[in-house]
Amino acid sequence: MQSVGKKYKWLILPIETKVRELDGKVLLAAAAAERGWGVILGHKDTSVQDSAGIKGIALEKDGHIGNHRISRFIEAGKSVCALDEEGLVYHNSQDYFRRRLNQDNYQKMDKIFMWGGIQRRDFLEHIQVPESKLILTGNPRFDLLRPELRQYFAPEAARLKNKYGPFILVNTNFGESSHYMGTEWLINRHRESGFIANAQDEAEERAFIKYQSRIADSFRKMIPKVNARYSKFKIIIRPHPSEDHYKWISWAKNLENVFVIHEGDVNPWLLAADLSIHNSCMTGIQGFLLDKPVITYMPIQSEQFDFTLPNAVSIKTASPDEILSAIDHITAHPDAGDLANRAAQMQIAGQYMTAITGPFAADRIIDALESLYLEPDLYPEKAAEPVDTTDTQEAKIQPNTLRSFLRKLRNRNAEAKLSKAEKIQLAYARQKFPGISLEDVETRISQLREITNRFGNIQVNQLGSNSYCILPN
Repeated sequence: MQSVGKKYKWLILPIETKVRELDGKVLLAAAAAERGWGVILGHKDTSVQDSAGIKGIALEKDGHIGNHRISRFIEAGKSVCALDEEGLVYHNSQDYFRRRLNQDNYQKMDKIFMWGGIQRRDFLEHIQVPESKLILTGNPRFDLLRPELRQYFAPEAARLKNKYGPFILVNTNFGESSHYMGTEWLINRHRESGFIANAQDEAEERAFIKYQSRIADSFRKMIPKVNARYSKFKIIIRPHPSEDHYKWISWAKNLENVFVIHEGDVNPWLLAADLSIHNSCMTGIQGFLLDKPVITYMPIQSEQFDFTLPNAVSIKTASPDEILSAIDHITAHPDAGDLANRAAQMQIAGQYMTAITGPFAADRIIDALESLYLEPDLYPEKAAEPVDTTDTQEAKIQPNTLRSFLRKLRNRNAEAKLSKAEKIQLAYARQKFPGISLEDVETRISQLREITNRFGNIQVNQLGSNSYCILPN
């Protein structure tokens, strides 16, 4: 359908980490388009440029001191709101403030969407904004974990189960101690971003890195013992997106039946796994909400550095014997759950997370956005016309294929001139964001449409190399 000349209320959704954010933001985009909004979804670094010339609301992924897009969006005449993608799991209130919060940035925002009550409490301890700006919504990423929507991940989970058979998923969370760019690069980056403002901050950061290194070493001692005991299971290690994955690949290369794989969203992997193991990792919460057995391995513990919620909703183990005993019980009684303990864990989870029941987070967010005045604006003229992905392969070929090829060729030539350090940094960026295709977006909306019987009148138009317009028909 022709869209040029139509006016929409616009929502801009920047994405940093594809496997973490894309599914939830496609759901949010579909919920907005269902109500007549136009949505621009794409990589965070191009989001200001991709939305140039239109009025709208940018929903930022955080409001910390290093996020300079906020001012750029405002200078371009847009409103800014935020949903902190990492606002659910942090060490403590002071650590959350140091790493994630900035008074100036949040004062500029119209609405600030909260994962739940604990985040709201800790936010208000440090940031002075009208409490009416803080809206308890939850995060659309977790809508997809609810029983009503988790079928969204079922086809991919079935494929993984068929490919790998029985497996134990080990989710690592060592992005500070085993960062892709190295520890000193990370420390310098934190200084530049303002996360490290003084010697005390740096000492605390280095202490956390040392603590995380000790846990990682414990995982490297624990995994071979689990592997030896449970030969019928493959052990699949899934490193954190910020980690140097090659360190795990090198370590595991001589371990039979142990594989290091990081591909796609973690949720299908959690569904396909017989059980999962983590330490202070968001995946512990996700596995719990998916009703899957989750073990946290905590051979050392720290009130200062451990993340409360992921460990609280998991089976806690502190030694190799304890983890083997827990796995024995799970594998012997795969359908037997501790209902009383789960009820207590759900009560804890409810303090941290809104929208694990009731209206979806995506709908709560759009409800709040519609309370803001926003003047409709024209569809971006540079956007391509919609491509029908249900037709033949020939119909999927876009008219700018030659221009796209030439652009990629120029990019390769430019990459050849980069320094070694720049090439490493580019590889890290691609690990976190390998690109979004039209098929990525269309497939997700089709799955949501099939599960929910919603989102029937939505089209997707390509805007840039990694950005898309999601629009009502």
